Amino acid sequence: MSGLKKANGISISKQIQKDFSAAAAEIEDSYKIYLQLVQITGRRWAYLSGTRFEDLPPFPPERIELGRDFGVVVYPLQPLSSDQKAEIREKITRELKNV
Repeated sequence: MSGLKKANGISISKQIQKDFSAAAAEIEDSYKIYLQLVQITGRRWAYLSGTRFEDLPPFPPERIELGRDFGVVVYPLQPLSSDQKAEIREKITRELKNV
């Protein structure tokens, strides 16, 4: 998460958005989920990049912290098993290590 910066608000480079979108697309297709990169400030998770949609999927989102300041919100289109959640966490962490 080295390229992400906070300074008087949220700042995220176009390259990081592009990298996140590319990594997220593969994971979203494999698991029938939507992903959003977020900035964590205290208890607030603020959208930075990723899938935007009109209607929320029918199942509750899953929050995955990628560090102290950033995370990913997973919106499943179908119920996810514990094993699937663990696989998604692992893939997101691996794919976004350089983001």
